[in-house]
Amino acid sequence: LIHFQVRDWQICDDHVARGRAVAVEMNPGDILLWDGLLHHGTPPNLSDRGRRALQLHYWPASVEKIPKEERLTVFGSEGKDVTC
Repeated sequence: LIHFQVRDWQICDDHVARGRAVAVEMNPGDILLWDGLLHHGTPPNLSDRGRRALQLHYWPASVEKIPKEERLTVFGSEGKDVTC
């Protein structure tokens, strides 16, 4: 499902102050939670095993779901294959 318009959903690495990066060492089975607005990433997986990720979104029960047509009017599909 395409849910963006232009590249306002992506922060390119060259727009981030890398000097403030913090490496977090983790063990297999660990979990790390962060705010979706935090610039984040992982190094390449060099093992022969796959990497899995789970992404969850929480919002108040008062949030109303908008109809698909209205959502596409706002977000559309422009910017689908843009890169930094």
